[in-house]
Amino acid sequence: LLQHDGENHGYCTTNPTTIDPGFGTPEEFRDLVKEAHSRGIRVVLDIVINHLCDVTTTYSEKPAHLQCTAALNHRYWAATNKEIPSQGTLDFGPTFFPPFRSQSFFNRCGSDTIEEMGAEGGATMFGDFTMGMFDFDTQNWDFQEIFTELHKYWVAYADIDGFRLDAAKHVTKDFLAFFSTELRTYADKLGKENFMVLGEVAATADWVAQALGRMETDPAHPWHRNATGVPQGVTRRIASIHADYRRHAAFPLPGLSAVYNFEQSGDGVGYLIGQHPAKKLAEFYASPRYGLVVNQTLGQENLNSLWTLLECHDWPRMLTTMPHRPEVLIAGFGWLFTSPGIPIIYYGLEQGFNGNCGA
Repeated sequence: LLQHDGENHGYCTTNPTTIDPGFGTPEEFRDLVKEAHSRGIRVVLDIVINHLCDVTTTYSEKPAHLQCTAALNHRYWAATNKEIPSQGTLDFGPTFFPPFRSQSFFNRCGSDTIEEMGAEGGATMFGDFTMGMFDFDTQNWDFQEIFTELHKYWVAYADIDGFRLDAAKHVTKDFLAFFSTELRTYADKLGKENFMVLGEVAATADWVAQALGRMETDPAHPWHRNATGVPQGVTRRIASIHADYRRHAAFPLPGLSAVYNFEQSGDGVGYLIGQHPAKKLAEFYASPRYGLVVNQTLGQENLNSLWTLLECHDWPRMLTTMPHRPEVLIAGFGWLFTSPGIPIIYYGLEQGFNGNCGA
């Protein structure tokens, strides 16, 4: 919904403080939320947190991509502020969003490859998705504070009930801790004690666990680093917000309130469409991977932190390969509504869309 560069995917936010005119005005969005609330519906605003777009901005000095992402990753793990000579220089165009018009707010490492975006290394967090999507330096504490303050506006103005953080895999975990804690604290002061911060972390269990809830730390003593290896930059940031998240009655943890349970969801769909046997799903529930993620939540009985799905924008429709088998989808709904976690109904799923749209 936020103002973007005109692409139909809406993935290129250019101004996070207003609604894209293609959808309407901020006043109309506020009215929409009010109407939803009158019907018992809560509204979560989907935002992109790892980059900003601007068609008039380019690199005036090209970065050394591999050296740049590696150096920033070292800085992340060591919690240093060393200069990174391999970073490029941005030539900000006239339409660039003024509050973010600072070289230090961007990683400036240039574009990732498809393989780097899908991996779990330095480039995953510090490279640009593609040309024109400029990757935020989410390690920068000044940037963290400005970005967070700008998004508090939507809680106060439109009375929203949460944020869905797109591309949460592609930012540093210290940013996730600060943003999540600050937004829950701010919303709590406005009477929203269960403000939701849901993250899209499409990654392995270790990567997900370091983003969710406890973030693989001891919330009471976050400065005690554990054996799994949490980056020092994350430890330092969590320690700085320790008093804030510990005061929150409903969610006294630093990380995301919830994540998509992609592994459980993928195994479930795979079984339902006949790609693998049911035992794979059973093995997942008994695996250390599942236990690691569940252990970051408030307790195994509180699986509101894990969200389950049959479809999403990055996956094919469940019935793509079997468009005339609606009973498979009906079985899928049965599994979705009874498996651990919160079920997600991706739009069109309830109508049996199969993705075969024709030419």
